[in-house]
Amino acid sequence: MLNGTIYNTTTMNNCKITRKKLVSFSILNMTTGAKKEIKKEWREEQCGTPLFSNDNDTVCKSCLSGWTHENNFMLGTDENQKLLENALKINLL
Repeated sequence: MLNGTIYNTTTMNNCKITRKKLVSFSILNMTTGAKKEIKKEWREEQCGTPLFSNDNDTVCKSCLSGWTHENNFMLGTDENQKLLENALKINLL
């Protein structure tokens, strides 16, 4: 609950920006603490950060500010550009 509002995480409004992320799969030995990496793969998927605001928002503040990392960055697609332009218009009003 946030500010007296109950949020359903399955239908929650999430960030729609498409990002490219490096996902790694590994096995952790709980006894020794040793970690064995199995594989790594690049995925293109939505950012997915929950947006705890009105339904007009489609971009999180991190994506809107241009946050990037070598293993997690925004793709330069037309759809992302439209989402960012719309988000900037909403935030400037």
